[in-house]
Amino acid sequence: MKRLTATTVLCLLLFSAAFVTGKGPSAVPEYPDSLRSVWLYTEGIKQNTIAGDSVRARELFLEAIRSDSTYAPAYYELAANGMYATPDEAVELARKAFRLDTTNKWYHQFYGQALIYAGRYDEALKVYRRLQTENPKDPDNYRILAALYEQKQSPVMALVTLDSAELRFGRIPLLSAMKRRLLVATNQIDKAVVEARAMVEAAPYEAQHHVVLGDLYAIAKKDSLARAEYDRALQIDSTNVQTLMALADFHAGRQDYRALLAVTRQLFQSDELPLETKIKRFGQFTSDTRFYREYYFQLNDLASTLAIRYPDDKRVVELYAGHLIASGELEQALALYKNHLADQPPVEDYFRAVIDIESYLQHPDSVDKYVTRALELFPAKIDFHISKGHVMSYAKQYDKAVRAYRESLRFADTDSLKGVIWGMIGDAWHQK
Repeated sequence: MKRLTATTVLCLLLFSAAFVTGKGPSAVPEYPDSLRSVWLYTEGIKQNTIAGDSVRARELFLEAIRSDSTYAPAYYELAANGMYATPDEAVELARKAFRLDTTNKWYHQFYGQALIYAGRYDEALKVYRRLQTENPKDPDNYRILAALYEQKQSPVMALVTLDSAELRFGRIPLLSAMKRRLLVATNQIDKAVVEARAMVEAAPYEAQHHVVLGDLYAIAKKDSLARAEYDRALQIDSTNVQTLMALADFHAGRQDYRALLAVTRQLFQSDELPLETKIKRFGQFTSDTRFYREYYFQLNDLASTLAIRYPDDKRVVELYAGHLIASGELEQALALYKNHLADQPPVEDYFRAVIDIESYLQHPDSVDKYVTRALELFPAKIDFHISKGHVMSYAKQYDKAVRAYRESLRFADTDSLKGVIWGMIGDAWHQK
């Protein structure tokens, strides 16, 4: 750090000299040869941080190294600012910076980070062992060292490292979470429960702590204790999404689907859970026909909840309409789609759905009405022209049907589709 301070003072002196003599910022001041690398390094910092020119900055840092191959700050800046071609090159730059100034803890830590980024975990493990020894007051060194032991499939050593951190610093939430996860991974559930209990005792009004303890009780098959902890978490915050998700997973694991769907309804009423997640969950529930049939009323409640909360979202409109169609409520689905035909911007899928349902219900006049509106809004959509032809053919107006089919040929982009349309034209002439 003393070296960096001295460098900073020299930089300020150089800036002052340049200003006094009236030289611009790009002018090369007069300095002893031993300070050339300092000036180049300083200019590189200015180019990178002020001008935002990383290419020019890299050139200046490299020139500083050519001027003085032992100038550690230039190696560090090249590595720390991503001015390298490969992760291994970053490792070499960080290694040189550290070896040239082994007393600089920032260089040492960055060397370890570069090794991790390059996937060289064995070497990184050695570096962080040394960092832990040389700087035992930094809990982050323990965290990374434990993670490296876990990466090397040495969970026992990872736990030993976390225990050492706990003895020195007391309980740190992040390290405690790592320790519990490792205990579960090594099937030491009882010890993980003890850790979670201690966390709850230390902060009994944190809902998340009760959820963690509840999850561990669930893993240990102590369901009544797990439910008690989830209930305590809900007493603290009945709308907490993380608590509700954990409770839903608990019910799913016990195949208590009525309870699962009841909790899911609470989740669907929450603004914190993304709509995409809600739609995905509903799709999972309705993918099994037997499940759909058995829990129809609960699923209908979920679909209705989404329709009420997100009435104008296209994904929800499609979801709710699909649910109505699956329930045999075709007229309600048709009404839903019709209610959205005036949406801005207009949605062509809604028109397709209305036309398809009206066609299925054999309402040719309505089909004609909505096909005409669709063509006004989407004149280049070939399927609407073909639908127009079908309507005219059904109404025995074969000349109009042929004209509609011929019009659709303008928008057919493949020979196979054109062949199909010519077949429709032939059928219309045959009917005539």
